[in-house]
Amino acid sequence: MRTFYRYLALVLVSLLVVFAVGCEHNPVEPVASEDNVTDVKPVPINPEKLGLAKGVMSFARYITVWSGGKLGGPQTDYNYAEIPPFTLQKNMFMYFKLTLVEDTKSDYYGTLMYTIHAWGYDEADLIPFRNESKSWLYINKDWLGAEPNVLVNIDTGEKVRGIEDYGRHYRVQVPHFSRWIWGISD
Repeated sequence: MRTFYRYLALVLVSLLVVFAVGCEHNPVEPVASEDNVTDVKPVPINPEKLGLAKGVMSFARYITVWSGGKLGGPQTDYNYAEIPPFTLQKNMFMYFKLTLVEDTKSDYYGTLMYTIHAWGYDEADLIPFRNESKSWLYINKDWLGAEPNVLVNIDTGEKVRGIEDYGRHYRVQVPHFSRWIWGISD
């Protein structure tokens, strides 16, 4: 019986400390997490590009560690990924693919998805970079129905901010390759 009272006292003291210190946020209001993808609204595709997006646009190329390279360009209507030299951990045959998310049950329905992957990897696999290097993703502004301010990894929920207006493109640096969508977040 004595053990029970000690346990009860420990629990009460713990609760008292929590309430005495207080919380940073009002517990009645939900707090949006940085990693919460539900606060991101996918940027819709421009209706004029819908016909192109319904087909799969892709580009493949062998990328070496020492030279890097570009995946995409005119073949993908000037949407592309730029890989600086010494970013990849090894030489890879890589693919850049643009697809329209057509699954009506998906949160990303009607959104343009960028898939950057390598031969021998699953599309959902993350392709890590060397020494925290970053690569650039570019999207032709003509493809989007609104201006994005966040890029979301659809497999991990990771958000990348810092999208730049770059002439006829929006561009953003990413810490790895996998599958990404362009979004709008508050």
